[in-house]
Amino acid sequence: GESWQCVQHLGPDTGFVDVVIDPQHPDTVYAMGADTLWRSIDFGATWDTVARVPAFNTWCDMSIRPDSAGILLLGDNTSGIWKSTNGGLTWASAVVRW
Repeated sequence: GESWQCVQHLGPDTGFVDVVIDPQHPDTVYAMGADTLWRSIDFGATWDTVARVPAFNTWCDMSIRPDSAGILLLGDNTSGIWKSTNGGLTWASAVVRW
């Protein structure tokens, strides 16, 4: 953390809440904000929208299951904990059991 380099700026309305790196694929980075999940597969140089989920409006944290790259867990302050098993394309309410 001694020095930083901006690799991509998505604009002032992005409002990232959390950014996580896939432990099995360090070139893959997920970022979330508002109702949108973004993914970069080139260390943040370019970004694509993975999903827009209107049910999420106060996201607080996201995590990637360390032993399964496609499993994402997301916490939303108003709607609870959500799980995706396909890299964020679809989401279901989750009771988390690792």
